[in-house]
Amino acid sequence: MHTTVLALRKVTLQGRSSPMFSPDDPHHTTFGKAFGHLVKRRRGIEGLTQQQLAAKAFGNEDAKSRISEIENGKVQNPSARTVDRIATALDISDYDLENIRAPVVSHSLSDELNVSLGVLEKFAQQFSLETENDDTDNLIPYLRDKAKDYHSLRQEIAAIGSSDPTFNRVLLKLNELVEHGELEQARHHLQPLKDKLLQSASYYIIKTSEVLLLEASIHLLSGNTKAALDAILQAVQSLMSTNVSLAIRTANSSAQKLYDYSRRFGGDGFDCAIATLSVVNKQSVACSHDERMSALNWTGLARWQKGMRARGAPGIDELENAADEFTSIVKISIRQEYWNSRAEAFHNRGNCFTYLGYRTKGKRREEYLRKAVEDYRNSLSIYESRDEAEGIIRNLKNMAIAFSEMMDTPQNGEENNFKTAVDCARRAVDLCLGSSVSDDLKSMSLNNLGHALHQFAVYGPADDKIAALDEAIVHYEKDKEIVTADGDPVGWALSEENIGEALEEKAKLVAKDQDAILNQAEQRYLSALLTLERGGMPFNADKCLKSIRRVRKQRTNLIRAK
Repeated sequence: MHTTVLALRKVTLQGRSSPMFSPDDPHHTTFGKAFGHLVKRRRGIEGLTQQQLAAKAFGNEDAKSRISEIENGKVQNPSARTVDRIATALDISDYDLENIRAPVVSHSLSDELNVSLGVLEKFAQQFSLETENDDTDNLIPYLRDKAKDYHSLRQEIAAIGSSDPTFNRVLLKLNELVEHGELEQARHHLQPLKDKLLQSASYYIIKTSEVLLLEASIHLLSGNTKAALDAILQAVQSLMSTNVSLAIRTANSSAQKLYDYSRRFGGDGFDCAIATLSVVNKQSVACSHDERMSALNWTGLARWQKGMRARGAPGIDELENAADEFTSIVKISIRQEYWNSRAEAFHNRGNCFTYLGYRTKGKRREEYLRKAVEDYRNSLSIYESRDEAEGIIRNLKNMAIAFSEMMDTPQNGEENNFKTAVDCARRAVDLCLGSSVSDDLKSMSLNNLGHALHQFAVYGPADDKIAALDEAIVHYEKDKEIVTADGDPVGWALSEENIGEALEEKAKLVAKDQDAILNQAEQRYLSALLTLERGGMPFNADKCLKSIRRVRKQRTNLIRAK
């Protein structure tokens, strides 16, 4: 059966009165009349009489009168079965039936809806195809909805602006579809066009942001952290409008660059890093857990570095703020089972508490150092469960530092603290020698063991203080073999200074050869001073100069005493 015929029949009014149609309109044509004209024309082409067509369509020549009535338009609403049989007999295609004129809508409705008659007629045809009943009561509401969609679609197309000629040609085609009433088809082609335009805009924003980030790098190289921050923030804000995830990753990576720059060269890069990451913190809902923890981590590290450099209450406040950032990471990582992030957060928070211990006294100092040790132990247990050598060593090294700083809290038992510090530092060095960790970590661990032994000899109840100092010097010498004067002049000079300090302390304990030992100490300080000056770092040399003056004064006093 011709399905189109069945659908188009629904457009007919079946003699009902409707404000939509004007029966007196000369353009008003029912489906039955249009179908009759088509049957008469096709019958003539086929060379059939009405009687022959009746026999072919209905198997009965007596149905000639029905054919006559149809051709004369007397049957305004032929049944679907009748239409199907006649269309089959005359080989009338669906296409021919679709082109039978639909009823013409009134001019008043066209004016009211601000839609042309032709478009409304097209909508009426679509209504006939979409509905299953012959009831036309819903036709007017249908046309009103289609008119709204028509105007909305035209506005959407008009709102798309592009300087690309290809896009403009597509927009013209879309307008043509809309004016022909093909709204669904127009909308189908409009969405990909909008997606392409969005991709084009996103591409432009991303490339612009890359240029801004390049400018930021150039500003950093010239030491202009403020200009670098402005460029980074502009890039991040631009990316927020098109790709929030990319904006967050950009903010995190840029903050890391600002952080690294300020660690090496000083300046206000830490403040800039914190300002950059504030953009991410405002978008915390859109962040993944990894992105959120990364932002908290770099914010905490930047605040930690600021706190170490600031004096007095501002420095303490900044260190406490840094500890809060790492506390947030601990909470997130526990919920999400990110063991590595949790271990690192414990370690970094321990560093904050250690430096807070440096800055405070009495019970408050004890409280901070205890918190530091607890965090290092928590981090250590996680790394030990994963057999992560580097994490284990870093925590043992820092635990040794925290224990050795508890010397101002006698109620804790100083002997225990200093011995524990040496044990932790020694275990860290043993692990370094048995694993493939970085030279930097080996260097720090050796230097730290030397420092722990030095502290143990000076402040603890060491049975043989001189032996402890000699062992400390041995580890400082091993550290120098790793860092070298050319590779890390500051690190090498620090080890030389530590050896000088250990020799000074040893000179106080020996009964003879004091001047010779002090002379060795002076030579170490002088070697450190020259290394720093050759390395172009005279700003680190002040301590060396003070130490040289101090040792020379001690030697002068020895000579006078003799």
